[in-house]
Amino acid sequence: MFLDEIQTALDELPEEQRTVFELTEIAGVPVKEVAEKTHTPVNTVLSRKHYAVKHLRKSLTELYADLMRG
Repeated sequence: MFLDEIQTALDELPEEQRTVFELTEIAGVPVKEVAEKTHTPVNTVLSRKHYAVKHLRKSLTELYADLMRG
């Protein structure tokens, strides 16, 4: 359930946002390196990451609340 909901939320992201989020947050690749690898300006990478995080927070709010209730 938990991992399925996270995967669903990730799958809902546009590919560019998902890639940036996965590289920076899951793989731990620095933003500058992601920008270089994807031939994308750093500010664009940061923007994509911001929108990905915003979507994931919104999509996973209920899951987080359930986890906090125990």
